[in-house]
Amino acid sequence: MSATYDGGVGLLAVTGEPYTAAGVAPYRLALRRLRHNYTALFFGFLFLLVVAICLLAPEYARYIAHTGPNDQHITEVININGKPVDVVSLTGVPIGPTWHSRFFLGADSFGRDLAVRLLYGGRTSLAIGAMATAVTLVLATILGLVSGYYRGWVDGVISRILDIVWAYPALLLAIAIGVSLATGGISIGPIVLNSGSIFIPTFIIGIVYVPYVARPIRAEVLALREREFVEAARALGFSNLRIMTSEILPNLSSTIVVFAALQLAHSIILEAALSYLGAGVQPPASSWGTLLASGTPLFTVAPYLTLAPAALLVAACLGVNIFGDGLRQALDPRGTVAVTR
Repeated sequence: MSATYDGGVGLLAVTGEPYTAAGVAPYRLALRRLRHNYTALFFGFLFLLVVAICLLAPEYARYIAHTGPNDQHITEVININGKPVDVVSLTGVPIGPTWHSRFFLGADSFGRDLAVRLLYGGRTSLAIGAMATAVTLVLATILGLVSGYYRGWVDGVISRILDIVWAYPALLLAIAIGVSLATGGISIGPIVLNSGSIFIPTFIIGIVYVPYVARPIRAEVLALREREFVEAARALGFSNLRIMTSEILPNLSSTIVVFAALQLAHSIILEAALSYLGAGVQPPASSWGTLLASGTPLFTVAPYLTLAPAALLVAACLGVNIFGDGLRQALDPRGTVAVTR
């Protein structure tokens, strides 16, 4: 191992074996590692770029495309380079990319602007992915923390429940629940969700991934509860709730942060799969999954209807996934990534 210091002020470079830096906070050290992982930073920027353009969907629709995501222009004729062109031909084939403000990426079979629907669909997919990730992390953290700390019969009950969900593949379980709720919605006491609500796929995705996050958290809590600082807290008379929230939970923060980034990609992909199969977002609302489903039958004559949402879906998921992996490496105290000031 080699290390270089600048007058004892800070760490300049570290290479080789696992290392520690005296006087450097773990998160500052992780930030230094991440700052020099250019691949992770590039893909993180790519994801933020996709999020930014999707958030600007209303402005794009109002000031550039001059149409809404559900506005149909089936019988409309537009001028392209001085030539009149049907938005949807008599044979049912929609117009392709014009590379102009209107119908920049073309139209779908109902004469709706694909670029506008693509951006609005991205807002839906990203919102569902983010909310589902939050649901997964909250439930998984609570269950993993309680299960790992109390052990015994509490651990046994929670672990068996997680095993039941774990026994089914996430996609198949989500499809089964999604199909059953796609028609009737949810009505549990004061909670009523219509069949077209985006909170239904959010709830489904958030639930099916809980065991995949809760089990690693439980394993980490089992190790943390035997550490000296927890024993000291017990000796001081701290309650179990205070020990879990003030002593153990902060030490899970790096694990939760990494899971948040990685789980977001999984949630976005699962939402697209559910919507593609008709068990997620319901028409006329758009998401990347519904756009893929509507474009598939016309792939031979209008491939852009499928390629455009697929490209944004891949860019978003690949970006957040690789950034999450870089974040995991940066937060790993055994990492060997070179670090500079």
